[in-house]
Amino acid sequence: MTDIDTITAELEQLSIDLRIITAAIPILGKVAETKAKDIGHAIRDAETRLATAHADKLEQERRERIAGFSDITVALDYPPQCEGNLLRANFIIDYVKLFYDPSSRMPVAKPHRVTSFRELPDDAYDYLVTVHPDRIPAEIMALCPGDPNGAFAAYFQGLRRGMFRSASRVDPWADLTLAA
Repeated sequence: MTDIDTITAELEQLSIDLRIITAAIPILGKVAETKAKDIGHAIRDAETRLATAHADKLEQERRERIAGFSDITVALDYPPQCEGNLLRANFIIDYVKLFYDPSSRMPVAKPHRVTSFRELPDDAYDYLVTVHPDRIPAEIMALCPGDPNGAFAAYFQGLRRGMFRSASRVDPWADLTLAA
């Protein structure tokens, strides 16, 4: 039984106990109210532990998914007369991932190449964003400085729209004050 299963079973038992104690409040009075409050606190504590256990499990799964990667590089190239136009930019993403080779019965590092972020597998994207955010092109990071996931969200949204909004966009209404 995993930690998550144990906490879930504990939560179910606490919920049953709370229903029983709540039903007994008219008969037992103050003692049952105190016990119901204690069970309520225990339920909140168990819910917090359950949320933490789920987060730990997801983090462990993410680590296992990206464990096979050993390198990733992103090259940016612009077509002629399109210098600086992120909509026309060409990306070449090279990454190395371990794969099981049936002939040698061993994991083997195998290089891969994709020509856009849309072709990049989710695990490779996760590896790029979490392990090597320094290798994300500066042009993409400029869309949302300091937040690799936000920068890629802005990049993909800009591709769909056909235009990009910079992170340093000035609000023309910010300095206006209403006269009383």
